[in-house]
Amino acid sequence: MGQKRGRDEGSFVRETAAQTIGFYRDIVQNLKAWQAPAPKLRADLDDAGSADGTSGPIPPPWQEEPAEQQVQLARNDAD
Repeated sequence: MGQKRGRDEGSFVRETAAQTIGFYRDIVQNLKAWQAPAPKLRADLDDAGSADGTSGPIPPPWQEEPAEQQVQLARNDAD
């Protein structure tokens, strides 16, 4: 008595196993990790970068530091 319980077609164990496999196949295996959306550009900027068409403030021209000052800066960084 009770030896064949849960083994017949339509039993609770078989139905639960089939539903679990079907749920995984249909839903879980196609899930992907969430990714944050890409940042959006502000609407008031055009392709050049700002509303007036410039690409931002113009940096000052490059000025070479005297060799003595570069050596002093290197010594200060080493300390």
